[in-house]
Amino acid sequence: MLSGRWFSRPTLLVALGAGLYATSFLLWLMIASRLALTIAYPVAIGLSLVAITAGSVVWLGEPLPATRLAGMGLILAGIALIVR
Repeated sequence: MLSGRWFSRPTLLVALGAGLYATSFLLWLMIASRLALTIAYPVAIGLSLVAITAGSVVWLGEPLPATRLAGMGLILAGIALIVR
């Protein structure tokens, strides 16, 4: 019989995190099998950095100075050059 402690908030958050991690791993395997690694890896890393920065601005209220915005623009420009 399952007790209530298995359905507590921390347990559910850990399960959700593990599920999302497994999903991201499977997605990465699909991407890596279809694209050249020299394209897929830099694009994934660059987009991760931009997404993390944007998320920290939106959800954590971090400031977005012009230098950081310019850096994000350079990353996106680099990605555009790689995938051309």
